[in-house]
Amino acid sequence: MRNLGRAVRQAGVGIGVLLAAVLAGCAHHSPDFDLMSPVGTWRASAPDTGVLEIDLDGTFTIEGSSFNVSELVDSREGYNATGTWELLHSPVRVGLAIGEGRDGQRASGGGRYALEFTHGAIMFRDSEDTAGITFVYDTHNVPTAGTTAR
Repeated sequence: MRNLGRAVRQAGVGIGVLLAAVLAGCAHHSPDFDLMSPVGTWRASAPDTGVLEIDLDGTFTIEGSSFNVSELVDSREGYNATGTWELLHSPVRVGLAIGEGRDGQRASGGGRYALEFTHGAIMFRDSEDTAGITFVYDTHNVPTAGTTAR
């Protein structure tokens, strides 16, 4: 009976160590966002490049993007765009209207998008879902009003 008690204690210690290791691993993941506003700086996740800046005044810019958002193709020379945005509801999305886009020196049309943003990522994809870009919210450049992270 003593051997059974010792085995149960050892198993309990082993399970406790395993549970502590799992919980410690979970503590190192990036924070879970619950953004109420898209205002701020969004940076392309690697290996893509570019910055999406959404301003309080209802405008946005995309600079140096490796993906041409107007045409939904990889950029040849670096894509830049300007436009306006609005907050959409049901479900919550950011509405982006590209006023002017350029791929290097070439004009590159416009576009209108309604995109999810509340979890800290804005994704543009082509219709086949084979190419795209993901902009991730930059927590180092958090605006003072309108945005919260849990």
